[in-house]
Amino acid sequence: MGMKPPNPDIIAVHTYWNSSEGFKCPLCNSQLNYAYNDGGRLVITLKGNLWVVSNYYRCLNNDCEFNRAFPVVHENVIQNKKFGRDVWERIIRFHFRYHMDYSQIKMMLLDEWAVSISKGTIGNICRHFEGASQVYLNEQVLKDIQASGKIMLSLDGAQPKKGRPALWIFSDRITGHVLLSVLLDSAPSPILVEKMSEIQEKYGVPIEAVISDKQKNIVNAVKQFNPEIPHAFCQYHFLSHIMGPVQSKDSHLATQLKKKVRSLSVIAKQPLGQLNKRNPEYNPLYDILSPLAEELLGAIAVSGKKWKVFKGKEIYENLDYIVKKLNKLSLIDISQKIKHSLQSVASSLGQLLKKHQNLYDEILVLLDDSKDLRKVLDNSRNTAKYIQKKTFTWIYRLQSRLKSRGLEYRGKDIGYVQMNHDSDLTTIWQQWVRLEHSYSEGIYLSYKNEEIEKTNNAKEQLINRTKRHFKKWLGQQDFQKVFEKHGAIYSTLVPLDLNSEKIHEILWKHSVAYVEGYISGFSTFQPITNRRWQIREINTGNWDVLQKNIKS
Repeated sequence: MGMKPPNPDIIAVHTYWNSSEGFKCPLCNSQLNYAYNDGGRLVITLKGNLWVVSNYYRCLNNDCEFNRAFPVVHENVIQNKKFGRDVWERIIRFHFRYHMDYSQIKMMLLDEWAVSISKGTIGNICRHFEGASQVYLNEQVLKDIQASGKIMLSLDGAQPKKGRPALWIFSDRITGHVLLSVLLDSAPSPILVEKMSEIQEKYGVPIEAVISDKQKNIVNAVKQFNPEIPHAFCQYHFLSHIMGPVQSKDSHLATQLKKKVRSLSVIAKQPLGQLNKRNPEYNPLYDILSPLAEELLGAIAVSGKKWKVFKGKEIYENLDYIVKKLNKLSLIDISQKIKHSLQSVASSLGQLLKKHQNLYDEILVLLDDSKDLRKVLDNSRNTAKYIQKKTFTWIYRLQSRLKSRGLEYRGKDIGYVQMNHDSDLTTIWQQWVRLEHSYSEGIYLSYKNEEIEKTNNAKEQLINRTKRHFKKWLGQQDFQKVFEKHGAIYSTLVPLDLNSEKIHEILWKHSVAYVEGYISGFSTFQPITNRRWQIREINTGNWDVLQKNIKS
């Protein structure tokens, strides 16, 4: 008989052998007998405390493994652990899925389920799960890899912080399993060869292909490991290098245009037009011109999309659109001060666009030059032969330009040059020819073999997700935008004791205020302006308001 629970209010439960086949050993089918119980112990669950008495049973067959007494474990009990399975599951989900730190988990369990647990215990549970997951994954990965019979290896490394060891991840792209994750202070080719040999030996199947982003140490390692296996180069990295100078020029253009637009008085002094009219600092001119300020702010609020939307180009075209709209405004019968301000803005924007005309034109040329390559590589249904043919045509066009200018046009003879926003077009064309030559050995392999992926993005996404987990967990993420949006309200809430009663009171008073029409007196939320930058396609209404303002 088990001991009584220390508190009479705690529910006591007993575990029993419960099988449709009766008291028969699951291993040898012999008779099972009750042996003893453990006397009972306290288990803390999300639904309350339990006093669990585990009964032990023994097989009567002396040769059976179950001849040694074994317990029947309660469904919510983890053997020899104080906290129930549901507590463990919640902690593991909070930490590994939602990236919560130990303090946050501790407070969550206490607030929501009145479960008191130390940060040290939470850490131990997470570490226990890490170890258990490795055992589970090792068995599953070994089974899947051996069933596949080969490995298509993808590898990459990333430093969470410069000067610190890099996390290198080796994975199989057929099964999607991570085969090895290791921190390396440095990763010269001999080290990588050793790791590839270790993987091949561990799983007992050959590495038949490799995909990487063409780092020199990886290229050398693959050649040393087995020069006969194909080594595919990541298409995404190739295109990133191609588009690098375009994005550099575009980013520089965007920075210069935004800087100048924000310095215009119509924007810099816009707050003076938003003051109370009785305020001596209030300036009606900037109140009248506020629609123009909003249109300008919208014009530079471009959100880029890699290789789809180029911020500098879009901002330039938005500002050009605004200049044309300003020049079409009817300025008859309006005050000289307003007319001068509008003409001044149009003149400043016109000079700004003229100053950066060459940079804008270069971006257009490079985008037009690169579109054929991007188009052909974007279509995964194209054959390797077709892709090579189209790419060679693209390269030939660049080489013809270089040759006609008396410049080096052979990829093998062109040296590396660090490109930036000042790089001229001929230098960029040369570097594109050099890039294709250096990537040609592995860029087309994935089109010849469907089992080889075209990009190494899955690996980079895994590394980035891992880095993001630790940034969130350790509080190192960039919180500036969140702080700007919520900081003012949070500063009023922090001093409050936000228990259930206080939260209920706040929500109840807000509801009453809303019903009675006094919501404005209780509302502390500040309006957040979400500006649309597609001002050339969408009628923002700012021009109609501006025309009305200047006429009145």
